[in-house]
Amino acid sequence: MNTIKIMLVLFLGVLIGSCASVKPEQATNENKGEHNKEYVIDNPTTLTDFIRRAPGVNLDWTTGVPVIRGGHPLYVVDGVRVGHDYYEVAHMVNVNDVASVEVIKSPGEGLMYGRDVASGVIVIRTKTGNPEVQ
Repeated sequence: MNTIKIMLVLFLGVLIGSCASVKPEQATNENKGEHNKEYVIDNPTTLTDFIRRAPGVNLDWTTGVPVIRGGHPLYVVDGVRVGHDYYEVAHMVNVNDVASVEVIKSPGEGLMYGRDVASGVIVIRTKTGNPEVQ
């Protein structure tokens, strides 16, 4: 009989704990999730500083290269497809000229950039490519 009471108390504790309200956090670039996929940060040192803040983007622990769903994403700079090579993009783009970075994780959303977007798309907008952002 005691074990039934203990199980009932534990079950009710879990039930009440899971129904407790959680205070909403203040919205920042890091916790907006899917609602805002575009990221702008202050004082970046590398392109990875922009990309690693996006939810769903991981860094390969051996190379430090961003990966989405285990694969290398397609990089698009100012509307031009650059390819899947992070190092090529990192050397091509001056990090101080980056206006924003958008991460598209869904292959359906990224189809406008081609068929090889199964691992997502990272869209980089520079200040020189977007004069209104300067």
